[in-house]
Amino acid sequence: PPDRKSASGPAKVPADVIEQWVARLDSDLFIEREEATRSLIRAGRPVIAPLAKAADGDRLETATRAVRVLLQLTEAEETETAREALAALAQLKHRPVERKAARAVLDEFRETHALAEIVRLGGAERLRYRVEGREVVGQLVIGRQWKGGDDGFRLVADIRYLQTLSVHGAAVTDAGI
Repeated sequence: PPDRKSASGPAKVPADVIEQWVARLDSDLFIEREEATRSLIRAGRPVIAPLAKAADGDRLETATRAVRVLLQLTEAEETETAREALAALAQLKHRPVERKAARAVLDEFRETHALAEIVRLGGAERLRYRVEGREVVGQLVIGRQWKGGDDGFRLVADIRYLQTLSVHGAAVTDAGI
């Protein structure tokens, strides 16, 4: 399989070329399907929307390969590419297994990035533990060191299991809370 760096690939690929690659996912020739798959993975983020459409289509080979490429893109080093690929998988109407799995991973992805950003903005995570197989943040402190304002505070909504949120002396307005 391609390495993780290739998944974030070049930024500019003409839309018509992407559409050709997507169409070739259903080629009668195995080598063409494989080449198209590799090209789509290398192209990265620009292929996500066309692949999501193909992944929800009624052509089994095309849909299966489109899902495979989207799954590969979820491992991209570029965070936004990985997040967009997960979000695309999480919205598939005709692939319930992939949709459910992607939603769970996307929730975890958002939480991990939200916690990292909250800490970067001056918040503090205290006490993390597991309850019934779920990771719980025991306490999140937003205090005087907070540099995130109202916008940064909105990240708290991405933390699925938070026992206690302590806000004191932080530059957050009532509207932000």
